Amino acid sequence: MTEETHGKHGLIERAIEASFTHRAFVVMLVALAAAAGLMAYQRLPRNVFPDLTIPVFTIVTENESMAPEEIELMITRPMEATMNGLPGVRRVRSQTTQGLSSVIVEFEIDTAKCMSTRWRARSRRPNCASWRSGRSAPNS
Repeated sequence: MTEETHGKHGLIERAIEASFTHRAFVVMLVALAAAAGLMAYQRLPRNVFPDLTIPVFTIVTENESMAPEEIELMITRPMEATMNGLPGVRRVRSQTTQGLSSVIVEFEIDTAKCMSTRWRARSRRPNCASWRSGRSAPNS
C-alpha cells in the first residue's frame, strides 16, 4: 500500500491526529462510554449464592414384623419401579434392613417442576404392591 492509493494519510492516522487535536472531545467520549458501562453493570441481575440444591426425596417405610427379604420384595422394589417412572428422575437408590425400607429418589435440578413432581410421587405411592394387599397407605 502506497501513499498514492490511499491519499496522504490513512483512516487510522487521521483518527489519531484528530484525537490529539481534540483532546477534550476524546476525554468526554471516554467518560460517556464509562458511565454507560457502569449503568449497564448496575442493572445486571446478581445471584451471588444461587440455589444449587438437588431435589432429593427420601421415602422411609417401617414394618418391624417383616424380614428384610419380604420388605425388599413387597415394598422396596415396587417403590423403586414406581418412582423410576416419574419425570426428571436422575437416580433411585434404596436400602433395606430389618423392618425398614429406605428409597432415595434424586431428581434433575429444576425448581419449577419440584413441587409438581413431589405431588406425583405422593399420588403414586399407594400403588405399590405392599399396600394392595389390604393394608392402607401410611399418612405423611
